[in-house]
Amino acid sequence: MPIGWRNLSAHLFGGPIENILRGMATLAMGSVVAKAISLAAMPILTRLYTPADFGVLSVFTAVVSILVPVLSLTYLVALPIPRSERLAINMFALACSINILMSAIVLVLIWSVGPTILTIVSMESMIPYWWVVFIGVVCASYSQIIRMWATRRRAYRALSKVEVVQTLSGSIVKLILGVLAVQPLGLVIGGIVSQSGGIVTLTRVFYQDLKICLPYVTMRRMLSCASVFRGFPYFRLPSQLLLVISSKALIMFVAVVFDAEITGQVGLALMAVAFPMIILGDAISRPYYAEIAKLGRGAAHQVRIMTIAIIKRMLLLGAAPAIILMVSGPEIFAVVFGSQWILAGQVASILSIYIVCAFISAPITSALNIFGKQHIFLQLNIQRAVLMGSVFMLAFYLEWELLTVVLWYAIVMSLHHIFTTFRVLGCIGEGKRTIAEVQGAQP
Repeated sequence: MPIGWRNLSAHLFGGPIENILRGMATLAMGSVVAKAISLAAMPILTRLYTPADFGVLSVFTAVVSILVPVLSLTYLVALPIPRSERLAINMFALACSINILMSAIVLVLIWSVGPTILTIVSMESMIPYWWVVFIGVVCASYSQIIRMWATRRRAYRALSKVEVVQTLSGSIVKLILGVLAVQPLGLVIGGIVSQSGGIVTLTRVFYQDLKICLPYVTMRRMLSCASVFRGFPYFRLPSQLLLVISSKALIMFVAVVFDAEITGQVGLALMAVAFPMIILGDAISRPYYAEIAKLGRGAAHQVRIMTIAIIKRMLLLGAAPAIILMVSGPEIFAVVFGSQWILAGQVASILSIYIVCAFISAPITSALNIFGKQHIFLQLNIQRAVLMGSVFMLAFYLEWELLTVVLWYAIVMSLHHIFTTFRVLGCIGEGKRTIAEVQGAQP
């Protein structure tokens, strides 16, 4: 290996974030394989299903994403933080218990008002299958809990394998049901499998681990955990809801204002724009969170160095796909997905404006959990919601065309993510007594 390449490799992948990058490499490998499978299936799926079918899938995914944080009240996010195993397993039990209770409430809500909501967002074809939405929400929520436990255990290899298996399974389900003309339900069922197909596998991997820890679970300890980490439902839950709603705001706005076919075009564009962020964003955010949780608030200087190093790497990794989409979006979509998807390519080209900004800011916001700054996360998401609401109000009253809406959305999102990045850096090392300081306490 040439000396120059060794120096470059050491500069990019060595230093204070070496452990993170090892975990990132493992997760990224699984993500690359999984998304390669998804990408390979997409040209076939876009010919088996119509843009309107993809519109239903996009709205279904948005609804599930909005409801999932509610089911655990975001207590699952705290799982990597405790140093005590007793505290951690009681956090796990607390998240699962709340998940069961909230699932019952969500079931009643979907049964009672689901058809009305589905009609508003152009998903009338899914009204007879409202129960599928409930199954998708429950499965995705538990999947997030067991994945966060795997993150605590730094089981990146298991997470990587599961992602490949569930993506492959979901793609196969979509293809088979598409051939059988089960539309649009085939896309939705395949989406559920893609989101939560690894539940059984991960549960089996950690069965013995959880079984050993379960004797430490008591109601008193669970209630103590709920109190110690109460900042998560108080601040993180509304923050997470605002974050998800804002991230899904564009597709929901398009679903309400435009028809299902245009919604499908925008949905495919958002999927393409998110492709590099899904591959590397989650791959780096999990090991980053695990490592800074291990360091704790007392190592603020090391966390700051680590965070700045992550920002630099994310900037380098995100620039190339953004430039490619910006320059050749419509042409790429026409060739890969078919000529009927040129509008999606135009939308993706515009959205690439903010892809790098989102790519950088998304992983590092988890540092706010370590430093007890959940209220800052809430403030940032309130700001984001207000900005998005302003854009869509103007778009509605001024009757903007689709591409004008997308352009202003991209500009506002870019500014928000840039501000978020600097705000997070400013918060590292600040604050007094935080959750991190009591993370070693045993109930």
